[in-house]
Amino acid sequence: MTLRWLYPAVLGPLVLLSVLAWWGTRAQLKAAWAEAREEAERVAPAIARTLAEDLEAAAKRLPEYPLPPVPGTASSADTILDGTDLAALARLRDDPEAGPSPAGLPRRALAAMRIHQLAPKAQSTGELVELLTRTAPSVLTSPVLRELPGQAGLADWQLAEGARQAARDLEPGQSRWLPAGGFVHRSQNGLVYLCDRQIQAKLRALGSATAFTPVLLHPGAEPASDLLVTTALSFPGNGTRLALHTPAGLIEAPVRRQQGWTFALLAVAILTAGLALFSLHRAVARERRLADLKTQFVSSVSHELRAPLGSIRLMAEALQENSVPRPAEFHSLIAREGGRLSHLIENVLDFARIEDGRKRYHFEESDVSALIHATLELMQPPAAQREIRFEIELEDVTATLDPGAIQQALVNLLDNALKYSPEGAVVRVTASQVRRGDSELLEIRVSDEGPGIPEKDRGVIFERFHRLGNELRRETPGTGIGLSIVRHIARGHGGSVAVSDGTPCGTCFTLTLPIERCDS
Repeated sequence: MTLRWLYPAVLGPLVLLSVLAWWGTRAQLKAAWAEAREEAERVAPAIARTLAEDLEAAAKRLPEYPLPPVPGTASSADTILDGTDLAALARLRDDPEAGPSPAGLPRRALAAMRIHQLAPKAQSTGELVELLTRTAPSVLTSPVLRELPGQAGLADWQLAEGARQAARDLEPGQSRWLPAGGFVHRSQNGLVYLCDRQIQAKLRALGSATAFTPVLLHPGAEPASDLLVTTALSFPGNGTRLALHTPAGLIEAPVRRQQGWTFALLAVAILTAGLALFSLHRAVARERRLADLKTQFVSSVSHELRAPLGSIRLMAEALQENSVPRPAEFHSLIAREGGRLSHLIENVLDFARIEDGRKRYHFEESDVSALIHATLELMQPPAAQREIRFEIELEDVTATLDPGAIQQALVNLLDNALKYSPEGAVVRVTASQVRRGDSELLEIRVSDEGPGIPEKDRGVIFERFHRLGNELRRETPGTGIGLSIVRHIARGHGGSVAVSDGTPCGTCFTLTLPIERCDS
């Protein structure tokens, strides 16, 4: 199985599990609503019966009076109403047999209003309101209540008047809901009225005692979609129904909570699996690339070893057969190829020590100019072979460093410059002391006149085994570890190495090192 098939193989089941979890949650929600409806259907008759009993018990009888008023018979009581005798007026007010006046108005109400006119403090406002609204109501009640302090009892009277008006067309046993709330019900004995505050109080009491919220539906009203069940009320009757519903959150909250945790865990699982697969993909790709680079490295090292070894063997055989006219020249060539082999092997061994973490540096005060001159002498033979000359510009600088390691770094940089420079070119080497902030630094620059390094490749040329161009083309000799060793040496000294464009062409490598080590 290739690596790209791991994504659907691992993430596919998790996505399928997410879909199944979603369907399972929908089924759980349907089951929760079905269970709530079953419970509502079970308790609805009992709640309706209790509510009807409570409403009937809370209903209060509203007294009616004839409209228009029916005239009464004149009597001596009418004379008392015109007088100022408070005691006689009080007796008339309290007489249940007082009857109506010739104008059709209750004498008891007229007596109470006369007392209020003569001596307001002789009777309480509550007694006057009770008499005018319940004991002896009439068309005079409304204007009198408007004249009382604070219009006492006026709002309840207007509510009762509206109920009486609505009930005039009702047959015995019928009910009608009022726009202001509540309802009127005409029984065989009179008119009853129940205000909205009482109804809502009853509903709240029933709702707090059960898991459902009861709602009264007026005749002809359609239940909302979230209602669970409706049932008829025996009182006030006439199509009034009780509906039970419950907030969707109470039913769906446990399922939604479980759904949230399930999808959160699935999301974490998918994210973790995705990150793991991505990391695995990168690791495998990196290992493959590293394996390819190592294969190229082995190929490069084999090629680099084969060429000088072949030359040394041929020259040694020629010397052994005494068929060489100028043995000294062959000795020089053997020494040069041996130096080339030594440099290659030293690089490979240093790279192995760096990879194993065994590379150690030995610092000492060193003359940088002398070190660079010695290095250039080592590189003079290969430079002369290609007619490349060195131009140097060195300042007298003494720095604390590992001379052998710095020389190895310079040899690698100079070797690169020689390999990529055309014949007859110039390689420039400079060394100077610079100050950056509070630090004194040594800068060594190696510039060539080669083709240069593209901007996109400058970030990776210091990676191990990396070489520009196709390795199979063998454009230039090399193993791909030289610049990696240079970077490690620079970092081991607390410095850095950078690459930039040369002047006027080619490439410039800058090795920056501290003059003094902090731990020296």
